[in-house]
Amino acid sequence: MNKALTGTTAATFGAALATFGVAPELQADIVSLTFNPGSVPWGYGAYNLLNEVGASIYQWNDSFGKTMYALGLSSIDLVQLSQVISPSTFAGTLSIYNTVFSASATGVYYVGFRYGGNVGWFSFDAGGFGGNITYLEGAYGNAGEAVHVGTVPAPSGLAVLALGALGIRRKRSA
Repeated sequence: MNKALTGTTAATFGAALATFGVAPELQADIVSLTFNPGSVPWGYGAYNLLNEVGASIYQWNDSFGKTMYALGLSSIDLVQLSQVISPSTFAGTLSIYNTVFSASATGVYYVGFRYGGNVGWFSFDAGGFGGNITYLEGAYGNAGEAVHVGTVPAPSGLAVLALGALGIRRKRSA
């Protein structure tokens, strides 16, 4: 197979993906969240830093329940998958008590939050009685946009172009 043709095809494909909106411009200021640490062991309380936001959540995981407090965030609250969280309408509270998350809570939960004039969401697996709370994913609108719970930003158009260029480089060196 012609190496030049393969590289050109990869570059064209990457450019086409970027052109046709793999990452819509409306989502340009919505970023994926990372968590530090990514889980809270049973019997402990821990600060969980939302790295991209610059604020944290304090989470207890013990026999009293799975209580969550907003530290540095304006508010937090339970939200639903596919819900749209808007800075103009999201209120929330400063904490979600163990009446919501009992010590034996299982399954995936979604939590919305406000930080100043911006909003975001994250999900976690409650882990059940004696299990770890594991943070799964989240997104944050850092320029006042609404976010869709369960939607994590796709790679940007430039990232897709870079992947196309990487494909060209690999093919040429092979």
